Amino acid sequence: MKEDVKYPYIIFKVEDSLYCVNSEHIVSIMSLPNFDSLASAPKDIVGMFNYYGRVIQLFDLRSKFGIKSILEECKEFDEMIDARKQDHINWTNTLEQSFKNDLPFTLARDHHQCALGKWYDKFMAENTNNIVKFQLRKIENPHRILHSMADKLDYYKNDYTGQQKDEHVKDIFNYIKKDCVPEILGSLEEIKSLFRSNVFRETVLVLQKINFGIIVDEIVSVEDLVMVDTLENDISVKQSAYVSNVFESKKFEGLIFELNTSALFEDIEVVI
Repeated sequence: MKEDVKYPYIIFKVEDSLYCVNSEHIVSIMSLPNFDSLASAPKDIVGMFNYYGRVIQLFDLRSKFGIKSILEECKEFDEMIDARKQDHINWTNTLEQSFKNDLPFTLARDHHQCALGKWYDKFMAENTNNIVKFQLRKIENPHRILHSMADKLDYYKNDYTGQQKDEHVKDIFNYIKKDCVPEILGSLEEIKSLFRSNVFRETVLVLQKINFGIIVDEIVSVEDLVMVDTLENDISVKQSAYVSNVFESKKFEGLIFELNTSALFEDIEVVI
């Protein structure tokens, strides 16, 4: 008598939710490959690629679920970083103009209180990506020093006069413009490419029997799961077209939704 084989589930993220597919239905897990876009393709199909003689259609779960694509998130992240870079160029220019015109300097003196500092502190507290954190730490010291220069200029303005004051002020602005700000801007530019490769990491699950690869945000685990008994026959689960079961994991908090792959592809023509 042939013994039934129990296959573990592949658990993955789509935005902030966890989903799974039984590994029995998956032939390969791979990084997003180079692919060819297809004119007039359904909105959920981003392109196709050759997988050992099979033409695989890349199916974007984010698009299907009405969530921002990874590309859109990357663009927004790049725009945010560019805005933080411009903030600090503006901060430096405002500091210089305030000093020259003897006007109050009203921008953030505490490096934790500017938009970059608030984002930095939040990211460092909430994320576990050590590669990105390592790069971000390169910004911390020059960023702190830059903001401290407002108080340092006040010190020279109030306690020094004449040529001595002018020389100190000149040295400060030379340091800010030639060393401090370029170091911050360069590190922020590196962060953009680092995020694309280390945070926004799309993965493809190539299905066993049909020519589709499902694009997901990130594989988080492969393990046996326990079905949530109280939800197995829940009417809301049964009415959800793309969820067939609900599970729990020993490793993760919250629910894990099993994808109903058949329902996902009902309206899409399979390429043979």
